[in-house]
Amino acid sequence: MDFAIALLAVVLDLAVADPGFLYHPVRALGALMDKEEALARRMGGLSLKWWGILFVLLNALGAWLVVRLLTSIPMLGWLFALYFAY
Repeated sequence: MDFAIALLAVVLDLAVADPGFLYHPVRALGALMDKEEALARRMGGLSLKWWGILFVLLNALGAWLVVRLLTSIPMLGWLFALYFAY
């Protein structure tokens, strides 16, 4: 099933490219990171390097949890897996 989803995601990407009307997960993470950087600059305390390390770890854990939860939904999990692979 994983190979089929990956193959379908590649075919979908070649056929449709990146439609502007869909909010891509990478764009969502980028917007989140912009807000985190602004927060880190306001908060101070730690250096930006340590804030960056903290936010990377939190974002990676959060993204993993979201993908894990959504792809485990019966009957719909494969659709979320296709969306995240696309």
